[in-house]
Amino acid sequence: EAVMRPAHTPRAGCAWSAEDSRIYMRAALQDRHKMAWVLALLFGLRRGEICGLRWSDISLRPGEIHVQRQLVKLANGTLVEQPPKTRSGIRTLPIPPEVLPLFRSSFRFGNSRVVPLRQQVLKFEGALRRAGVRVSVITTPR
Repeated sequence: EAVMRPAHTPRAGCAWSAEDSRIYMRAALQDRHKMAWVLALLFGLRRGEICGLRWSDISLRPGEIHVQRQLVKLANGTLVEQPPKTRSGIRTLPIPPEVLPLFRSSFRFGNSRVVPLRQQVLKFEGALRRAGVRVSVITTPR
């Protein structure tokens, strides 16, 4: 006999207030992984995209981030680079002039990673709690 699956009921999102974003950014800029938190909040990058981003993907002169890969952990524990999940995941994002100094001060020539971490190290929920920002559907501030 066929079994009827329950209908999927999406949860309503809960956007941050401007104050939540300010609190988050203030805390993020004090954290050793500040580039990860800035990339998540300001640019909407997912964890895998943040970990896959290389300095060669950052163009300081026009002020752009070129998202073209993500770092993925396979079932056997191996980390591999893959393209983003969808074609629209490959994108170019403008860096706002107010944020450009942060990128300039952190910039490294070459092809090293912007955030040299594995996805599992980036615990957005813990960072949000430490910052005093409510944790909601926005586990990656997208």
